Amino acid sequence: MTETLQRSAIVNGLRLAWCEAGPEDAAETVVLLHGLLESTGTWDHVLPLLARDHRVIAVDLLGHGLTSKPLQADYSIPALATHVRDVLALLDVTGATVVGHSLGGGVALQMTYLWPELVGRLVLVSSGGLGRSTGPLLKLLAAPLPVGLFLDLTVSPRTVGWVQRGMRRFGGRLSDPKIADWIRTAEALADAPSRRAVLRLARGVLGPKGQRVGATDRLHLAGKIPVAIAWGDEDPILPIGHGRRAHAMIPGSRLEIFEGSGHWPHIDDPQRLAELVRDLIATTEPKVQSVRDVIRDLDIVPTVARPDWSTIEGSAP
Repeated sequence: MTETLQRSAIVNGLRLAWCEAGPEDAAETVVLLHGLLESTGTWDHVLPLLARDHRVIAVDLLGHGLTSKPLQADYSIPALATHVRDVLALLDVTGATVVGHSLGGGVALQMTYLWPELVGRLVLVSSGGLGRSTGPLLKLLAAPLPVGLFLDLTVSPRTVGWVQRGMRRFGGRLSDPKIADWIRTAEALADAPSRRAVLRLARGVLGPKGQRVGATDRLHLAGKIPVAIAWGDEDPILPIGHGRRAHAMIPGSRLEIFEGSGHWPHIDDPQRLAELVRDLIATTEPKVQSVRDVIRDLDIVPTVARPDWSTIEGSAP
């Protein structure tokens, strides 16, 4: 069994936490980024499968897990990506295979744009930032309502404990991976600093009509590196159409649909997700780009030219 080590460091006054497993001298490094209201624990069943022969680093994003949850902080996607960059800089990691689920997928996409030298391959798992529409849960978190006050009154360590005891009494399987993940989510909401951080983050990237932040205008850049997309066909949070559209927009990308799975295919079938990552690594070479490469590629993207009305007789703008 591969040992998983919990690490942390203080960077610019913030505690950044991550887990490490696998041989440090492995030829390939895999970075795992979790979703909203989650932590590195969401990768518990994937991480050991990848760590057999890869170095694996799972990062707690700002406001989540054991990483700091400051009341006053920048919780934007670029800021979260910056903290991941700081962790990788501490560990001297470049050209990694970055796997991002949901919010973590949006962070991973941001990294391919801001620090392309860090991302040699990309795996997007039910990723955010690929379309506007969302399920009702995310819309509720972003609604201009006193959601925070409601959660203050209804969710606490005591209420989470009641739920856990009730599940044990009525035969609930707390060891089930998906149930365990939902319990972690409830525990995060029950922790006041985590709750405040998540609400600030959610309202920065989400609105009543869905996602405010998107990467579809830059998806062609991801086509410069090996990309795989994994999505559950019954995802109630982010519709599978986002994954299909991204696959069509990213040249050479792979699309893996997890039949019967929801928003957490890495929990429903960790073996299959791990095999997808391992196969991408085994059959492709990491493509390490520079910022100069990204700027050049942005500059050559074709745009629709506006007509010169002065040359069109009888016309006016």
